[in-house]
Amino acid sequence: MFKQFSNVYKIIDCSNCTCPEQQYYDSIDLICKDCDPICTLCNGVANNCQSCSPTHYLNGSTCTKCTAPCLDCSDIATCQSCVLGYYLDGTDCFKCDLPCVNCSTQGNTDCQSCQNGYYLNDLICEQCDLNCTLCDISPANCSDCQIGLLFRQYNLQRLLSSLQLM
Repeated sequence: MFKQFSNVYKIIDCSNCTCPEQQYYDSIDLICKDCDPICTLCNGVANNCQSCSPTHYLNGSTCTKCTAPCLDCSDIATCQSCVLGYYLDGTDCFKCDLPCVNCSTQGNTDCQSCQNGYYLNDLICEQCDLNCTLCDISPANCSDCQIGLLFRQYNLQRLLSSLQLM
């Protein structure tokens, strides 16, 4: 049975009380209270965690933050996903090989993004033309040029060179 006291419902007769998710039943105050924010389930008191948010793992009854580069983990030594710039191999995170900035596996064959001076071509980072600091789609398709070169001037020179080859 519930009874309202100043916008708070108190359970006044409870032998097997259940509370909404991320709350616990306080048997002294006779109300459901919030668990600690990192607990997804707690029991008896706010910090007696039974399960944790994805970026934490259960260590006894405490939620402990996963250590970088792990993003999600099930314990201190078992990663389930990694922060950007790292890939998961088994239960460990490893840094992506340059020129990959973000990757799914080791090497330069499964990249999602590349460092400056490279462009993504079918999940592989390929080097831009030496006069480009940024390029897209092909090595000579500059979107930014090395210091001292003007973008418009460089692309005009490339166009004229290609026309002379025809």
